[in-house]
Amino acid sequence: MRTRFAAGLGLIGLIAALWVAPAASAATATIGSVAPSSGTGCMSCVYMQWTGDVSSPSYVVPAVPAGGGAWSVTSWSATGGPGDGSASLEIWRPTGNQDEFRLIAIGPEQPFPNGVVTSHPVSIPVLPSDHLGILSGADTDFSPLYLGTPPGDSWMYPHGNPGVGQTMGTTSGDFSPPSTGADARVNAQATLTSAPAAATPVQTKKCKKKKHKRAAESKKKKCKKKRKS
Repeated sequence: MRTRFAAGLGLIGLIAALWVAPAASAATATIGSVAPSSGTGCMSCVYMQWTGDVSSPSYVVPAVPAGGGAWSVTSWSATGGPGDGSASLEIWRPTGNQDEFRLIAIGPEQPFPNGVVTSHPVSIPVLPSDHLGILSGADTDFSPLYLGTPPGDSWMYPHGNPGVGQTMGTTSGDFSPPSTGADARVNAQATLTSAPAAATPVQTKKCKKKKHKRAAESKKKKCKKKRKS
C-alpha cells in the first residue's frame, strides 16, 4: 500500500515539473478609419496621416501592450472609390527631425471594389509612433483621402512616389517641402496584432520517490548449535 502511494507522489511530481503556464491570447488594436463614402478618385497618389484631432481615431501605432511582443499590421480596410480601384498601405516612421518621416514599408497593391468597405490580410512589422499612409493604384477610381473631418486632422502629400527608405518633411527630406492640409483623413484602417511573449516554464520541484522499508516485526536471532559433551 505504501509502495503505491509513493509511486503516485512521484508521478504527480513529474507532471508538475513538466507543466508550463497556459499561453496568453494575442493582443489586438485598431488604428485609422475608412471613408464614409466613395469620394473622388486619385491616380498614384500618396498621403500620410500627419496629425489627428483629439476627437478623431488615431493613425499612430500605440505602445506595445504589457507582456506582449512587437506589433504587426495583420489586416487593413478601406472604402472603394466611385469605380473599381486598388491601393497599397504604407507605413511612415518619424526620423527624429522635426516633422520628417521615412517610408518604412509599402504593402501589396490590393483591389477595392467601388463604394464598399473591403478588408485585406497583410503582414507588416511596425513600431510604436509609426504613421499610416496610403498609395492609390494607377487608376482614378480609388480615393486615398476623405474630407469633412475635424480641423486637427492633417495630412502630408510628397509630390511624387517615394520608395522605401526615402523621407519627406516640412523642412527636410527627399521630398521636401510636401503639401500639407487639414480637415481630412487617409482612407485606411489597420488591425494591429501583438503576439504574446514566450511562456516561461513554471519551475517546480520534483517530488522524489521515497523508498519505504518495511520494518521488521521482530529480529530473528541466530541460534548456535551446542555440542553435547
